[in-house]
Amino acid sequence: MNTEKKVRTRFCLAPCPAYDVEKLESWLQDQAKDGWILSKEGSVFALLAFEKNAPQSLRYRLQPKKPNEGFADVPDPDLQDLCEEYGWEYVDSYGQFHIYRSLRSDAREMDTDLGVQAAALKAGKRSSGFTLILDGILLSSIFSQFFQMPFWSLVHMGLAYHLAHLVALAWVSMDCFLQWLHIRRLHKQLKANIPLNHNKPWKQGALFHIASKIIYV
Repeated sequence: MNTEKKVRTRFCLAPCPAYDVEKLESWLQDQAKDGWILSKEGSVFALLAFEKNAPQSLRYRLQPKKPNEGFADVPDPDLQDLCEEYGWEYVDSYGQFHIYRSLRSDAREMDTDLGVQAAALKAGKRSSGFTLILDGILLSSIFSQFFQMPFWSLVHMGLAYHLAHLVALAWVSMDCFLQWLHIRRLHKQLKANIPLNHNKPWKQGALFHIASKIIYV
């Protein structure tokens, strides 16, 4: 008889953007308290995978990726070994961040120097700013072409489709701007020697964020 217990897995859309470090860490910790532990199997698009287990008091930390790292990249093995020595285990990558967790309440913070954290976030702010500029150029070009086209040509090609296309591009540009603005705020906060709030309430604005993502898709 096969007595192996089947692992329950579910995929969740985070209740906040990937760049909202404080809310995301807090949400992951609350999920662990309810017995849903972030899986190492990896995220699927914007969905994070969780496995059902006994409730645990886990601490999660998001570390900015290096400028040359892509979405699918994992931290350097030597860095992972070093983090494990201090009690932090690499779990997954999400957006511009690597996610670590620790079961130890006495595990030292991954970055004890707030200046180091600020420097790491500065690279993320620069990357977001560059993407924002490219989005702005693309959006301006498409808007210009759209308004230069004769009305009947737009109707023939599908006016609703073109409008939806423009709205989607504007939405992406706005999201990119908000990402740059949020990372900039965190960067200034750390430079002022104000630590991040790893238990920030995450429920406020969660329904709006999830609904907006579903509508966009």
